[in-house]
Amino acid sequence: MPDDAGPWHAPCWLAGRNVTETPVFAREHFAQASPPAPDGSPGRGPAPPSGPSAGTAAGTRRPRILVVDDEEGITEMLSDYLKVEQYDVATAQRGSEAIDRLTEIAPDAILLDVRMPGMDGIETLRRLRARDAQVPVLMITGNDDLTIAQQALSLGAFDHILKPIDLDYLGRAVAKMLGARTPGAATGGDASDRRPAAPVSTQELLYELALTVFRVARALPPDAQASLRAVLEQTALGFIQHSGSSEKAAGRGELLRSLHVIRTVLRFAKDLGDLDDETHRRLESRIVRARTSMGLA
Repeated sequence: MPDDAGPWHAPCWLAGRNVTETPVFAREHFAQASPPAPDGSPGRGPAPPSGPSAGTAAGTRRPRILVVDDEEGITEMLSDYLKVEQYDVATAQRGSEAIDRLTEIAPDAILLDVRMPGMDGIETLRRLRARDAQVPVLMITGNDDLTIAQQALSLGAFDHILKPIDLDYLGRAVAKMLGARTPGAATGGDASDRRPAAPVSTQELLYELALTVFRVARALPPDAQASLRAVLEQTALGFIQHSGSSEKAAGRGELLRSLHVIRTVLRFAKDLGDLDDETHRRLESRIVRARTSMGLA
């Protein structure tokens, strides 16, 4: 890096980490620069990216994410993270601005805060959906208000994530949103070129929930495993077994009973201190999605 480039300032999402030297992702980026030419002239800069932006030179573009949040610190953190992950990022701090940007940039996915002054996230989502029914939207919320989560999902939100934001979880959610799009949808074109993505079935949602329950059960403290693991795993297997009959009254009843058992046991684990709040919220979010897919409020 040239001597006159000035000091490197850590983005806010690295705050609190040891950033006295150039971070790993930056060292790797600059290490990819081509070596000097034989005549001693400088190289040509960093090598082309191998992530989502790899196709840019071929006439495509990197997936574009629109981040909507009235808190500047949040938009800065999310923008920094997504840019490192090789996404193009645009931001908006108001719902009305997000609606305008939808037309201007045709984003491939949107991260949308629920609590904003003026037009809140739910109303913004409703208006976004009126203009583009296909672009996936991940809601960001600062609390575990299930009514808001259910309302957002019923309006077509892909999922919701809670503050403080787990960036690893966010990265997986963004990748899943983009993966749910029709092949080629993230490589250019305007909103009118988009085709509906295949909806996620109840069976798929229940299978993902069961996997998460198994992982959580196996990560519980030893004392909690002794009393809770068996019932969690057996119940999770039960609703996988009945997921194919969710349209039938008997199968639907068994699914509802199993989801209620899972919910109750997880709440006990949380109240006993065996399950942290963030893990409980994630599981609750998956349960809400499964119930919504079955047509339940």
